[in-house]
Amino acid sequence: GEGPPPALGAPGTLTKERLIKLCMDATRRTTGRASRAALAAAADGLFTHPTVGPDEFVAAVERVYREQRLVHASVDSYGRLGERVRHVCIVAWALLLFTLGVFLVDWGFAMDSWVVPIASTLLAISLALGWLPYETVAGALYVLYVRPYDIGDRVLLASDAGGKPGSDSYVVSEIFLAHTTFMAWTGEAHVIMNYQIRKMGVVNMHRSPPPCLIISVPVPAQTPTHMVSELGDSLRQYVADTPSDWTSGNVSVRSAEYDRNLLYLDICLTSVYPRHEEGNIENAKSRVLMFCHTYMQAAGMQFTTVKQLVSNVY
Repeated sequence: GEGPPPALGAPGTLTKERLIKLCMDATRRTTGRASRAALAAAADGLFTHPTVGPDEFVAAVERVYREQRLVHASVDSYGRLGERVRHVCIVAWALLLFTLGVFLVDWGFAMDSWVVPIASTLLAISLALGWLPYETVAGALYVLYVRPYDIGDRVLLASDAGGKPGSDSYVVSEIFLAHTTFMAWTGEAHVIMNYQIRKMGVVNMHRSPPPCLIISVPVPAQTPTHMVSELGDSLRQYVADTPSDWTSGNVSVRSAEYDRNLLYLDICLTSVYPRHEEGNIENAKSRVLMFCHTYMQAAGMQFTTVKQLVSNVY
């Protein structure tokens, strides 16, 4: 998603349709019709420009290999979790059989005198542990059956289910029965217990659809109405001319602050990039802002400071 797309028919490039057809021809003998259709849809999502150059092709291949490694890591992680659950079940079953053997088998001495001490010991242990066994089991079931994330997913965590997620995103590094390890963009490893994550709001950016952004652009209030309308039309045309960045867009006037001599335009844009590709989304957003800045400079829209405050009387 970086830089302008290659020109149509440029040397060393292929059209996206031609590249997908070559991929289909190469896999015709080894895959069925349904698999080829899924492959075509996946290949169409890999390339955002109508023409594919060497750099974009290499980047797409690297992305596929990276996703493949993350899938294998997730499968191995959940395989290890399943193995540990199996060991826990075996130990629990062995303890149950041992308990039944102690009380049901005649060992040659009275077991009645041991009932009260054993029950008191179990009660003391349960009181000492408190909610820890329940919370541990609940957290393990949460990551095993709900599966809110996989290894390599980028997530946002909120302090509670109804709260607002923080601005920092984390990448899932390791998943265990009791805890999950997250990596921050600064390289810090955050270890959070699974029962605590169960009480949080988890936003999985890998499983989220492409985002809709609202970009607020200030415009001088003294700008004539027809120039503001032309700026909105130019922005809509810009969105239509950049299908590699945006699928749709709309422009509207949100509010006015006459004491600051400003009008605010809201640019609502639907991104092409998935939610977790924050770098590409921010670059596309920067290109929109640079287009607005260049247009306003060329149109002579100058910001001025109001010398006397304007008061609104209703």
